[in-house]
Amino acid sequence: RQIAELLCRSTRSAVRCGDVRPAAVLALALVAIPILACGPFFPNTLLDRGDQAVLTAPEARFRLEIERMKLVASAHRALPATNHLQQTFDAELADLGAALERRSVPAAERHAIVERHRAERGKISLFARPDEADSGKPSPNFWVKEAFVLRPDPTNAARINGPMPQVTPGLPEEFADYFRGSVAWHLGKMPEARAAWLVLLARPPAARHFKSAWAAFMLGKSWEEEDSRRAIAYFKQVRALAKAGFADTLGLAAASLGWEARVQLREKNFAPAIELYLDQAASGDPSAVISLRWSASAALHAPESKLRALASQPRVQRVITAYVISGGWREAPMDVDSGVKEGMIHALEKASAKAAVFPQPKPGWHELKEPALRWLEAVEAAGVKDVESAEQLALAAYQGGQMEKAQRWLKRARPTPV
Repeated sequence: RQIAELLCRSTRSAVRCGDVRPAAVLALALVAIPILACGPFFPNTLLDRGDQAVLTAPEARFRLEIERMKLVASAHRALPATNHLQQTFDAELADLGAALERRSVPAAERHAIVERHRAERGKISLFARPDEADSGKPSPNFWVKEAFVLRPDPTNAARINGPMPQVTPGLPEEFADYFRGSVAWHLGKMPEARAAWLVLLARPPAARHFKSAWAAFMLGKSWEEEDSRRAIAYFKQVRALAKAGFADTLGLAAASLGWEARVQLREKNFAPAIELYLDQAASGDPSAVISLRWSASAALHAPESKLRALASQPRVQRVITAYVISGGWREAPMDVDSGVKEGMIHALEKASAKAAVFPQPKPGWHELKEPALRWLEAVEAAGVKDVESAEQLALAAYQGGQMEKAQRWLKRARPTPV
């Protein structure tokens, strides 16, 4: 009856909803036009695929799988940005006011120092316009590049136009140190920026309550592209500082999880990257689930030995399995030839290009295997006996057409509604 009423409303049928009978519902369903959706991770049409809609292996929803499993409980709290620049500006001024109040600075003087610092900090513009005399209005590509830049780029528009920002008299030392580093950062002077932030971190703990986490976070960003080991150490320090009670008004401890995970992922250290992104997701950062999906996809293409190692780690295994049953099983087959075989095929390709006597290698010479099936083999090889993920692994096997494996995993699974 509820389905009939929904169909009535959706088709705006002239028939009164109270008069619709089951046969009419079936007729409406059979002739329904495709219902369009949008999104890369689920079918774009429904009700137009006949038997296929019923018999095709079902797919999970990755975000819901991650949320349902509750694999970690984060010690940190994310503050997802709606306006990154404004939130950073507001947080710094709020911290500055609190620091001055701690020092018993009179209210009028506090207000004057905060406003002067606001003016000096406002001289830095991340989205500085190019000189219109040279290039006119900036193109959309300019704004995109500026929005995602991780560090100053000499080819970008200058971030400081006009008078150079100055340290406001009366500014607490930790804020002055951080501001000097920030000015150097936006000028592209990395050694000077790092030196200022290191001076800050060398101060006694009581003298750097508000800006220590900020300095460590920026030091991590400054080394991310040059020295991954140093970058990771500073991102870890951010979380240690927050745990020790230093101010973290921007949620940098949670953000550092994602930045460290990004470094690990770039180094193809999939397990630590996934663990860190899980922690970030548990902290309340919705972007971490997207990163988890990318990490799991990249991990599926790792060598066999690395796949087995990943399968043997319970949380990592469950994340990758969640990705497989949420669309990863449809990834294109990949070449799994050994290095020796691949080298021989490439050598023959070069030889055949020079002399017709050598046969041209054929595509069928390569051994291809679907990444999801490689994952199931790795799970079996790792001797996984995880009852908690048995039903997910059964679905993964079913999606890959491996019915015997699906049956084995179903026997291990608990009798749940799923």
